[in-house]
Amino acid sequence: MSNDKNNTGGNANSTQSEPIKTEVELLQKLTEIVTEYHDYEAPRIRSDGDIIISLNSDLKRNRQAFQSLADAVQLMMDRDKPKRYR
Repeated sequence: MSNDKNNTGGNANSTQSEPIKTEVELLQKLTEIVTEYHDYEAPRIRSDGDIIISLNSDLKRNRQAFQSLADAVQLMMDRDKPKRYR
């Protein structure tokens, strides 16, 4: 009976380490893929298990600036439209 308890304890440890091995393997493969795309930063795993692959922060700022400019132009164009009278 003591052998059964030891075997069970060993299996519990191996099953707990299996997801960690899987995460590490997945992260390594994703890192290999992401290195081919210079616009993205290295992947990372959050504490809740989500994997995050962020866009380069400079590109984010540029996209936000272009979006702000587009929004401003659209707002000006909307204001210039003639108002319909009912």
